[in-house]
Amino acid sequence: MPLRFDHIAERAFDDPKAVGLSPQEAIELMSAFRRCGYFRVDLETGLCYGTPDLFDIFGIEEPTGTINLKQVGERIHPDDLPMVLQSFERTSLHGGVFHSIYRVKWHTGKDYGYVRTCGRFRPTADGSGEIVGTTYEFFEHLRTAAFLTPGD
Repeated sequence: MPLRFDHIAERAFDDPKAVGLSPQEAIELMSAFRRCGYFRVDLETGLCYGTPDLFDIFGIEEPTGTINLKQVGERIHPDDLPMVLQSFERTSLHGGVFHSIYRVKWHTGKDYGYVRTCGRFRPTADGSGEIVGTTYEFFEHLRTAAFLTPGD
């Protein structure tokens, strides 16, 4: 069962510099315990760019240019794909921040696991905007167990 959360107000930035960490160190710490990929979707062109961990999470080969969104869509559980697409559509139209929890086919090609995508609208100089965000493996089974039905 996919979950989507839309936020009208963004949270205040918890600045790692307040405790002596650089932004780079904070990202390295977050990435140390789970794969965490980053992406950017240019709303003017429709092109999507990502980091190597993003391709790893979706089990697709890293492209030389932009992401093949058809391949990404094929890795998302068919029952979850409409919600994921709706999250991106709503954010591109209305701005704001979202996060979605959904199933992705693991590298084995047999089982699905949960990932979380957090994204936000960011205006660009030309006025069209883009969606930037992160996707990471979601291991918090205890929190999601209440939402699962037998066989998920």
